[in-house]
Amino acid sequence: LLISVTSAARASIWTVALIVILLYGFSFIFTQSAIDFCLEEAAARTGNLDTMPSCTTEDISMYWGSQLGSMLTLYEAISGGISWDEPLRALSKMSNLLVLVLLLYITLMYVALLNVITAIFCQNAIESANSDKDIAVFAALSHSQSCAATLEGLFRDFDKDRSGHITLDEVDAFMSDERMVAFLQSMDFDPGPHLQDVFKFFTLLDVDKNGQIDVDEFVVGILNLKGNAKALHTAQIQLEQKRLRDLLKDVHDDIGLMQCQLRGLGQCLRAQSCPSSLSL
Repeated sequence: LLISVTSAARASIWTVALIVILLYGFSFIFTQSAIDFCLEEAAARTGNLDTMPSCTTEDISMYWGSQLGSMLTLYEAISGGISWDEPLRALSKMSNLLVLVLLLYITLMYVALLNVITAIFCQNAIESANSDKDIAVFAALSHSQSCAATLEGLFRDFDKDRSGHITLDEVDAFMSDERMVAFLQSMDFDPGPHLQDVFKFFTLLDVDKNGQIDVDEFVVGILNLKGNAKALHTAQIQLEQKRLRDLLKDVHDDIGLMQCQLRGLGQCLRAQSCPSSLSL
């Protein structure tokens, strides 16, 4: 929310400026009309055209008696401070035209301006949310790159002969080092299950099955194994199992066909009358 408000600060300043201009403009109309009305009323009551404006109608003086008071009345009318029906009745005592002007103001503020303000904040909130996603992606990439760089450093530490590869014995030493185990745990990698079967762990990292692990296999393997199993990993395992079942079914069918052919060949050999066209 704070980011959304901050990003909308410039638009908010112009919106507030527009509201102030509208309040001043409409309040000037109502205040000037109230002063003229009160002046005419005071002149009629005293018979002196140079008398000060004075209204016997209290609500006109209360709502529209001054520029600042009129601006406050207009603001309260749209913000829920007062019911705008009360200042409307005071204007109706002066002129029906002023009633229409107040209705125009209310309509303009509610239907147009306030909806525009809401749309501005919503748009800025959406843009801020998109920005937050970009920031999250950037942070995740930075964290992944940092982990990869750290793992490359670990690989160099355990590559004792500087051959660019680590063997099963070096992996065994790597997994037995308490400092390294604690560091891997800090990376959300639980080495506990792998400590029980280092050979299986070595096999998981040795992608090309050459009996050695290079730096790329080490880094990618550790990053893939850290954390809990994801839905993607589970789906990949299920897919591999389906492919294996299909392969075993094909092998079973081929073996059955070969058995049938072998039985037919055996019968031909026993009868010593095997057709020349029979083949495997």
